[in-house]
Amino acid sequence: ALEAARTRMLLAHAIAADEPAPARVEALAALAALRDLGAAGDVAAAEAWLGAGDGAGELAALTPRERELLGLLAEGLS
Repeated sequence: ALEAARTRMLLAHAIAADEPAPARVEALAALAALRDLGAAGDVAAAEAWLGAGDGAGELAALTPRERELLGLLAEGLS
């Protein structure tokens, strides 16, 4: 699960210049999974990449079910 979330962040980095919206979706999904895993260093890096916590605010605006689904997507289970 950790490697899947890290891979999503790598994908977000790779496509950000050409596809910023999908890159943000990937990064938010990775962030949700990283938080669930308690990977503090990776969470901090993802939040920084998303723009000084902007992703955290967007993630907080989601319902618990939406956050759960993002976590499942990050793990490739949905």
